[in-house]
Order: sequence, then C-alpha cells, then structure tokens
Amino acid sequence: MSKKITFINQNKTWRLVVPAIGLILFFTAILVFKETILDKILQPIGMLLTILPLIFPFKCVIL
Repeated sequence: MSKKITFINQNKTWRLVVPAIGLILFFTAILVFKETILDKILQPIGMLLTILPLIFPFKCVIL
C-alpha cells in the first residue's frame, strides 16, 4: 500500500485571515480582559486559531 501526499494550496485567504483573527483574540484577551473569565476562554481559542493553518499543510491519501 502506497501513500500519495497532496499539498494543499497555500495561497488561500483563510490561511491569512484565521491566524490574524487568532492573534487579535489572543492579544485582546491578554491586554483587555486580564484575569477575567473571558481571558481564560479567548486565549486558548486565539492560540488554536493562530496555529490552525500550520496543522493542515498537506493531506495524505492512501491508495
């Protein structure tokens, strides 16, 4: 059984928009909502959105 690696198009706009939103949420949580419940919610969501495009750089297709 062989695997074929197919790279996803890196020029999609969501690959720039999603991390930008994540960084905005992350820094907003740190600077504005210090030590509140929103800080504990927005920081992990912002970090996840920031690294989300890095998690899916390619997909493997098993033939």
